[in-house]
Amino acid sequence: MGQPVLVGTISVDTSEDLSSRLTRRGVKHVVLNAKNHAPEAEIVAQAGRKGAVTIATNMAGRGTDIMLGGNPDFMAQQQCLADGTAEEVPSGEPELIDTAGYVLFQHKEKSYRVDRDVFDRARGPFKEQTDSEHKEVVELGGLYVLGTERHESRRIDNQLRGRSGRQGDPGASRFYLSAEDDLIRLFAGDRIFNILDKLSPDESAPIEHKMLSKTVENAQKKVEQQHFQTRKRVLEYDDVMNKQREVIYEQRTKILEGDDISEDCNEIIYDVLTSTVETYCESNTYPEDWDWDSLFASLKSFYDISFDQNDFEIEEATPEEMVERVLDDAHAFYQRKEEEFSSEHMRKLERLVMLGVVDNRWREHLYDMDYLREGIHWRSLTQKDPLVEYKSEGFGMFKELLDTIKEDFVRTIFHMSRVPQDELAERRARELQYSYDDGVETSSLPQPEPAAVGAAQAAGAAGAAVFPAADSCPAGWVKTAG
Repeated sequence: MGQPVLVGTISVDTSEDLSSRLTRRGVKHVVLNAKNHAPEAEIVAQAGRKGAVTIATNMAGRGTDIMLGGNPDFMAQQQCLADGTAEEVPSGEPELIDTAGYVLFQHKEKSYRVDRDVFDRARGPFKEQTDSEHKEVVELGGLYVLGTERHESRRIDNQLRGRSGRQGDPGASRFYLSAEDDLIRLFAGDRIFNILDKLSPDESAPIEHKMLSKTVENAQKKVEQQHFQTRKRVLEYDDVMNKQREVIYEQRTKILEGDDISEDCNEIIYDVLTSTVETYCESNTYPEDWDWDSLFASLKSFYDISFDQNDFEIEEATPEEMVERVLDDAHAFYQRKEEEFSSEHMRKLERLVMLGVVDNRWREHLYDMDYLREGIHWRSLTQKDPLVEYKSEGFGMFKELLDTIKEDFVRTIFHMSRVPQDELAERRARELQYSYDDGVETSSLPQPEPAAVGAAQAAGAAGAAVFPAADSCPAGWVKTAG
């Protein structure tokens, strides 16, 4: 009697249930689990003492050796704390203290220091006590590790076994299993019961056989493979978003680093307007059948186009002519904008607008992708691979995102205009009128003017309708105009 025992459990509930049973039987013990983790160092330090019983989950002193007979350093630290010779060290200072003259240690998330001579004097008697107790525990067989059931992972079982027999000390370990344990019941139930029927007709008799150990190990392998496939599947789903994230972040980094994106802006304007014209002016149909009204309505949503349907000979119109005419008109309009703001400030506005559009649309896209992922597993009912479907639809949504970013940018940058300072101040003063509920009648904030609503709608997803302009801009502020 007196051999220290470490009882390993797989859950907090199991450890607490076992603790209550030992308490009713009068067995002195300590519990180490997620609910009682604060004194972990103290529990681990004393777990190797003679007669110690420790109940722990798989967090039992990971990375710490359980010293047979006890830890004299820890016992000396407790003695210094009790007699007041340990001095608390303010947070952030332990690294600056000369450790040659002091012993530093942690206790309940606080740092303490003790004069080394004082610590050595306190440690001496405890060292003699633990050395003597170490010999007794070694003669008793060392630390005995007792597992109440097998974990789903063999690695955790091996970690628990490794708590004993450290640094040349003796030790032993044994696991006690039931055929009704979750691991056995779910992954090896039928086979275990067949083996039990052959080996022992008496249900109360314990059985120890290599065939049982092998069956349990195979059950653990099945669980590990299942968990591996789950992690692999999660990684494959995350990889879809990671590739999209790399594209978006590369674009954001280019903007934030202050690179000139004017060439990219010209390409975006070209792509958006060309795509718009080609949508309504199909090359395989007669010009008379083109949707002219929708074409000019769509173009006017991007910028203030200077011509209309009446400026064309409809019978002789071609898609190429329309594209060229629209692009020339748009570039002329953009050039006037640049002259209004100056080239330097236009480059800054391009970056501001692009960054706002990208950020807002990317946030919406993340919500959409999460929503898609939540229900994509139902595709398996139609004999389709959910991952393949997720990749396919995710790619389509990302392509749509890039197109939307381009359209919002073109729509917003073309609607930028300046507002005089006095007009802006007057508008702010008018809008900043506070009201309150007096219990009889509830007042409401003033509604924005139609022009302001049009400006906000024109801004699209740019994020803000008003931007601070550069110092040399006499108007002082830049906003989107409807």
